[in-house]
Amino acid sequence: MDETGEPRLGVMLHAPTVDVAAVTDLCSLVASWGSVVVARAYADWTRPGLQGWFPLLCEHRIGLVQHFQTRPEHDPAMIALALDAVEVTRVAALDGVVLAGNAGSLTPVIGRLHEAGAWVVLAGPRETPVQVRRWCDEFVYLDTRRAPTNQDRHGRHRA
Repeated sequence: MDETGEPRLGVMLHAPTVDVAAVTDLCSLVASWGSVVVARAYADWTRPGLQGWFPLLCEHRIGLVQHFQTRPEHDPAMIALALDAVEVTRVAALDGVVLAGNAGSLTPVIGRLHEAGAWVVLAGPRETPVQVRRWCDEFVYLDTRRAPTNQDRHGRHRA
């Protein structure tokens, strides 16, 4: 908690898999949960199609993190996001972390974040596997910026 008693939150966005139109609403939603102390967007910013992000990065104080993608089957930006999520949670004493994007491969990271005592929210596409959703404390649909309804919920599992 920060000095006002609000939870300290971090936001990690995988820009290539997040619709830029969802960013403002997602940032507003996260700000309603607590104080955002770390916000970063990860991508190979030299690739076409990401130019629409730049005004939003400034508007929402989101730090740009550059990682060149040298091979299509490897995404160093997602790896950097995963490493930073765990490290920043511990170093900045975050109460919660929001991971945004197509993060289906991040279940080990979500587990580590829970071990560090963090509340974990995943904001992702509807196609996100149920097994991944179960690892999170909350799941938010990126297309509607809303939490699943009771009939959408599948519960979660934490060992």
